[in-house]
Amino acid sequence: MPPAQCSPGFLDEVPPKVQKICAALSTIYQIQSAMESYVDDKVLQENNPLPGSGVKRQDVDHVFLRFGRRR
Repeated sequence: MPPAQCSPGFLDEVPPKVQKICAALSTIYQIQSAMESYVDDKVLQENNPLPGSGVKRQDVDHVFLRFGRRR
């Protein structure tokens, strides 16, 4: 939430420099909100993978070892 000094009622009474700062803060808050939503959605997708989606697993459960004669 932007500071009280940046509320629409006060913006008309403050100098242009403060108005620019308030506009920048508003943009930052919008980007922050969008990023939080993106991260939340990404975490949800990673925790609930679709069964049989055809995507190879990324985690390593085991290691394949190769045994045999040396050449």
